[in-house]
Amino acid sequence: MKGFKRVFRYGVLSVKSELRSVNLYLVILFSGFMIQNCVGGVSDYLAENKDRMHIFELYVHFLSSQRLQIIYLLGIMAVSCGSLFYSNGAAYYLIRGNRRRWALGQVLYLLLVTAGYNLILLFLFFLSAGGHVTFTNQWSKASVLAEQFGGALIGLPNVGISHGVLQMSPLSAGLTTLLLSVLVGMAAGMVMICFGMRNKGVFGAAILAIAWFADYLITGEPLLWKARYLSPFGLSNISGLLSLNGSAAVRYAVVFFCILIAIEFCILFKSAEKVDFMKLE
Repeated sequence: MKGFKRVFRYGVLSVKSELRSVNLYLVILFSGFMIQNCVGGVSDYLAENKDRMHIFELYVHFLSSQRLQIIYLLGIMAVSCGSLFYSNGAAYYLIRGNRRRWALGQVLYLLLVTAGYNLILLFLFFLSAGGHVTFTNQWSKASVLAEQFGGALIGLPNVGISHGVLQMSPLSAGLTTLLLSVLVGMAAGMVMICFGMRNKGVFGAAILAIAWFADYLITGEPLLWKARYLSPFGLSNISGLLSLNGSAAVRYAVVFFCILIAIEFCILFKSAEKVDFMKLE
């Protein structure tokens, strides 16, 4: 119990630091601006056609677009920098504490911050729908048209979902998308924390950006479509997963991310063991 309290304390300490950071609020403003530009037109369509979308529909549409996932990735890169190590005396606290518990605390921190960021996105999508939202667990006519003729028809340019997603209920698709988004966010956040421990967060951001761009180029080729099975970014796209191998691909993605996060945790723990606190002097 004492160990769990220490892990929880480390995680909460990082969350409090994030709440005091201007990065979080800049990310929310940037996300709101981009979402309004990308999906804001759908509210007019819904009003004209007296249609309503499930609370999760716009969220699923947005995160089913490989291009627009970069907005989510940028947000994660910015908000996963609140992990304390070389600031506010956290490193001195670590000298007397347990570094494994500190690393576990950062996993808890990433879980909380990525889940919170996704909930903020969900709220921003709710606002973008202009109040034309329902909790009825059925896809709107707008989503069916978007799948058949493209999102631009309903005011969602470059946004859309696959036929496989429509075979699920909006609630199931939304919760699955939320799970995948949290997992890919935690995986990306672990990279930022590992580099942040060395005061080289810029390198972590550069690696993530290069990895995403390489994934975008490689998996965009029809002959290399199966490469998505090894791509964290590709596996976070529910439309792409269902196109690969249905629900089996979704289960594979969850296992893949859990293994990836476990490997990153081991790297994080080993890195924390080797940090030279003399650099603080």
